[in-house]
Amino acid sequence: MIHVLRLDRLFQRVLRRFSSDSSRWSQCKTVRDLLQSVQHVHHMDEAELRHLEAHSRNLLTGNLRDAAMLSLMLHNFGGNVDSLLTSIKVSTSSPDLDIYFRATAECGIEKPSVSLQDILDTPGAVTSARELYNFFCGACLFSQRGVLMPLESLVERVYNLGFEQFSSLQLLQMAGCIALFEDDRYRALVVSLCDELSNRKLHDVVFGDLIDGLSKLCRHYQSDILFPKFIEYMGAYSADSMLSPSEMSAVLYILSRYRKGDPILMDRLSINLRRDIGNYDLIQISRVVVYVSQIGYYNRALVSLLGRMVLTLIDCNSIVDPSVLTNLYTGFSRFLHNKGLFDLFSSILRKEEVFADLALHDAVSIVQSYARVHVIDDRLFRLFDAKLFTQPLNTTLSYKLLVAHGKLRYFNPRLHNLLVNNINLQEVVSDIDREVSVV
Repeated sequence: MIHVLRLDRLFQRVLRRFSSDSSRWSQCKTVRDLLQSVQHVHHMDEAELRHLEAHSRNLLTGNLRDAAMLSLMLHNFGGNVDSLLTSIKVSTSSPDLDIYFRATAECGIEKPSVSLQDILDTPGAVTSARELYNFFCGACLFSQRGVLMPLESLVERVYNLGFEQFSSLQLLQMAGCIALFEDDRYRALVVSLCDELSNRKLHDVVFGDLIDGLSKLCRHYQSDILFPKFIEYMGAYSADSMLSPSEMSAVLYILSRYRKGDPILMDRLSINLRRDIGNYDLIQISRVVVYVSQIGYYNRALVSLLGRMVLTLIDCNSIVDPSVLTNLYTGFSRFLHNKGLFDLFSSILRKEEVFADLALHDAVSIVQSYARVHVIDDRLFRLFDAKLFTQPLNTTLSYKLLVAHGKLRYFNPRLHNLLVNNINLQEVVSDIDREVSVV
């Protein structure tokens, strides 16, 4: 039986990698055996996934913990979780309801199958840290999707129970969940949770769990008191340490959200990157490039190596996701103008099947990239102008585009008149100041 006290770790393991030999699935008699048999697989074809879904349904016994673990596993592979969960009968008194509630939220279910308010109103319910932690995180995810959740009641219970009852990982994940909301009442809890974490030693948190939790937190809230703790935690890291591409991306993302990095740590990470860059795919390299550029760390050897790796992975005949090209444009433009790279990106982006999927905010980011290196790509810009005429732009994007065109001395009277009319002056003060700082 899976140990209850390690549930927080269990969720992380289930949400991460899986893999397996599908021929063994039918031999698995328990949920635990099935979870162990699918470790380390990164991808399943349609037939394998349908087989896994069917065998998962066969293993269901009404145990909510098992249903939660199976649903997380299928969700990780992109399987049909709804068909699995609809066969489960749930009541407010069901054992391990908190685990099931959290799992349904993590799997993207539209709304819970049981009322959380009814659960909280049940005398003697939700008294343990584990239960409150799971209901709290699940409720935040459901609330973000527009489901009415008793968040204030949960926040009050967290304060009443006391932070000392929760593990560091639980506090970190709760902070990341409640940080989704900018309401002052909830932001005060985020600050309090970060204060509590800063008074603890984070070395009791597994590295993968720490960077996963911090990356989710700093996406919405950057705690000045937690950043030194993270640098201290990473201080034990050496250049000989092995970081997987996903772990490296997460570490760099955290540093990029703060727009700064410890020089010694960045030098060590740079050595790791240069040694292992052959293991990175194009998407991972694009993230590394943009994160390193946001941190402001310029290592000529590293940037040159990243550029060469991009040229080995794609050519003018490649089809690349526009968001990946946007990251590459943005990252490299902050370091240097590599004409070969920019011409390659442009030739790929101008393809009809690629350009059709280009989002407006990505188009604006690419124009900003050209503005940084003071280069105009006439063929690409004509495509941009035609696209921008057909779709509405908000104040922030219109302002960014006008500034970028001004830096380039690029003039299109009709487009600029449209952009000026799009700008709502009431939004300028709040939006523009923030956006200018990151251009």
